[in-house]
Amino acid sequence: MGLLHKFTSATKMAMLLPFHGVKQHRLMLQRYFSKEPAIGAIPYELLLHDRYWENHLGLDTGGWVPVDLEDGMLYEATPYLLLYEILRHLDLGPKDVFVDLGCGKGRATCMASRSAVGRVVGVEQDENFLQIARENLEKVPKRQAPVEFFNGLAQQFDFDDTTVVFLFNPFGARTLLEVVDLLQQSLQRNPRKLRIVYVNPVHEMVLLGTEWLENVATWQSDAYPEFAIQPPNPRMVSFWQAKS
Repeated sequence: MGLLHKFTSATKMAMLLPFHGVKQHRLMLQRYFSKEPAIGAIPYELLLHDRYWENHLGLDTGGWVPVDLEDGMLYEATPYLLLYEILRHLDLGPKDVFVDLGCGKGRATCMASRSAVGRVVGVEQDENFLQIARENLEKVPKRQAPVEFFNGLAQQFDFDDTTVVFLFNPFGARTLLEVVDLLQQSLQRNPRKLRIVYVNPVHEMVLLGTEWLENVATWQSDAYPEFAIQPPNPRMVSFWQAKS
């Protein structure tokens, strides 16, 4: 019954996708025929991409899992379609080091490894998550970048060569403040271009309270149906960079 339900749901979504695509043809044309990121998704598109990429890559990164950490949040993976557009927006190059804070089962780490980035690091304090992330990474075809995993807290990581920090609300304001302070110190030791991608920016006020970071772009939640982040937040992704 479960397989039949999944097949019926996938068939229904595949039939309805073209209908919604016609209604929002500009978004679809930009996504599939342009090199520029397309902000937003039509109904069922996120779900179809999640099912396609999990099967195509052979990964197991879904689900909701409680995190046993004082300042940790519930594990939930960023939708593949949203990750795809974020990576296009970042336009990573060989000099970039992409750090996924709270990498969990490794979805963002795995997808970043298929880009032209110089290096990818998944930071995770839960050893069980890390083992799953390593197993997922081994299955990823067409990896372009070397990947490392760091088992420990975000506050224990050395950010000195990091150029992009990715986080999907992995911890509370206290830990985020400590991480932001570490990033500022690393910039003082090694001045460079630094960007932060904050998905579900619950504690965005921490970033707003700094003098050295600026918000350069924001993608709204209502542009992405079927992705109900908790707690509800009108801002889906905020992009930040260190001021010159």
